[in-house]
Amino acid sequence: MSNQTSDPLWKRALWAAPFLPLAIWPWLENEASAAHVIPYLLQMAKDGVWTSSNGEIALSMTEPHLHIPVLDNAMGPLLAVFTPSMTGIDPVSRLQMISFLIDVGPLFVVGMLEKFRRRHHWSAVLYPFLFAIACQFVGIGKVAGVYYLVEYFWSPTVTLPNAHSASMPRSTVNSLLGATLLVYYPLVAGSYFAPTTQGRVVFNAVWQFFPILVLLGQGVLFSVFQSRGKTADEAGGLTKSTSKSTKTAKAQAGTRPEMSSIRLTMATLSSISTLAFLYVRVTRPSDMSMTEIFFPVDSGTPVDSFETAVRRMLQWDQVCWVVPGYYWLLLLFRDLSLKGVDVPWGRVVLGLILGTVSLGAGATFGLVWLWRESLLTQCFEGGVKRA
Repeated sequence: MSNQTSDPLWKRALWAAPFLPLAIWPWLENEASAAHVIPYLLQMAKDGVWTSSNGEIALSMTEPHLHIPVLDNAMGPLLAVFTPSMTGIDPVSRLQMISFLIDVGPLFVVGMLEKFRRRHHWSAVLYPFLFAIACQFVGIGKVAGVYYLVEYFWSPTVTLPNAHSASMPRSTVNSLLGATLLVYYPLVAGSYFAPTTQGRVVFNAVWQFFPILVLLGQGVLFSVFQSRGKTADEAGGLTKSTSKSTKTAKAQAGTRPEMSSIRLTMATLSSISTLAFLYVRVTRPSDMSMTEIFFPVDSGTPVDSFETAVRRMLQWDQVCWVVPGYYWLLLLFRDLSLKGVDVPWGRVVLGLILGTVSLGAGATFGLVWLWRESLLTQCFEGGVKRA
């Protein structure tokens, strides 16, 4: 077991200080974006229909999709934001959003896994769950800075005393992977690849509830795994019959039997994100750069349509989660260094840069987090190089 090193609160606060501008900046940027988007939304609400700028596509904003009046009424503005990309009327936004929404998979799963650790009470999973709900209403970029700031103070790696405290029930990890594959990704795919425009709208309307649906799916799969007794980890972490001596032995041994499941989960989700990123790279028109797709490079030009206004807003939304998300990853490695691990900082930073360019932001986020998790496990097992 590694030696625990203290990290004074004042010093931790200094390292966390960059999160403050990263939390404020998206709201300021969003105000500028919203100033362009809101007038279009108000006009749509008045007309009851969205019509593309070229007049080729028109979608009713009042037609029921879920056939639940309260939800259908609330869906209008949310669905309107996705219409330019879903319909393909804005090819830039379509490609960006396919990759962006696929990347949300690793982000959501990493947030849940952090709260599955045995150091936390089960109710801790409400934190990433509620933030995921908030993202659906205000955008992930506007809450990412606050989310990772709180996460940095709430769950410092440096205070993990042993492998048992850092571990998570294997069946919980497996069920989350299964639910994400069976629920989340099909809804994203349907939102952009369903054969009809109306079908895409319905898929996207259901996708808006993905935090609830994924957790429900996980609960079903978890029950199945429990009943079949497929994992030995369940007896160590989820049943009351486990003895204290067994738990102590696990902690002293420094082992984490669920690491194979974590590796499978993050490798799978990162692979899917990479495939989406490569799809964007391969299918983009020859005169459309990757920078144009993922960054609001035309922010200085006038907004002349709803499609342009929404595209910029969603591009900023993606940028505004990547920056605080990557900074949080760097702070996770700093915590490892405080536990005595010789962190290869050059490789970490280079990995973030090259990974983003070649694999995409979501895949890079998942793989770098997995790298940190592997080093943390090796730290408890005594198999990692120390500074």
